[in-house]
Amino acid sequence: MSFYSIANLANLVVRCTRTAAWAVAFTVGASHALAYNLSWNAGTGNFTDPGNVWSYNNGGVEAFTTNPFTFVGVNGLAGEHTIFIGDGNGPADGTTGDVTLNTVDSSYGPGMENLVFGMRVGTGGAAANVPGPNDYRGNGILRVTGATPLLIFLSDTSNNDGTFIVGGATGITGEALWDSTEALTVHGAMRVGQDGTGTFTQN
Repeated sequence: MSFYSIANLANLVVRCTRTAAWAVAFTVGASHALAYNLSWNAGTGNFTDPGNVWSYNNGGVEAFTTNPFTFVGVNGLAGEHTIFIGDGNGPADGTTGDVTLNTVDSSYGPGMENLVFGMRVGTGGAAANVPGPNDYRGNGILRVTGATPLLIFLSDTSNNDGTFIVGGATGITGEALWDSTEALTVHGAMRVGQDGTGTFTQN
């Protein structure tokens, strides 16, 4: 399987706004049919906060979960979700969702820690407009600190796309701050600035 990984690079900064072409794209072809879409709903907070900080559409009703890494999706697998970090309050009121990831989940064993099927930091995607109505589309920030890896997994059987997109829609800003000593691994596509404005900074 082809993949892109960022680890142990000093002071990497990528900033871009898409005009005619994606600024950063490492692409592996895949279907775009996804499992649960989990949208951040808690303003500023921790990725695995126990307070039901993630919302999703459960048959036309807003439902909640606390930890995307352990939450079991529609196909019976933990982590089989696409993560949307946008407006942290909903309905869209201009609040920037600001999420810190600093914990490690090892549900799938060594080398597969902190596994999800896709991530959008800053989003205009319809999937982030959860029934209620609670519109979590908007600007987003992801902060990864400590010895914390992140794996955006491309499954051969669950029809996900394995993409990591920062700044994913017109008028949307996404920011990823990588202050971790571990690796970000993206099996599908990594895009910084796709129609919107994206920033990826590694310290």
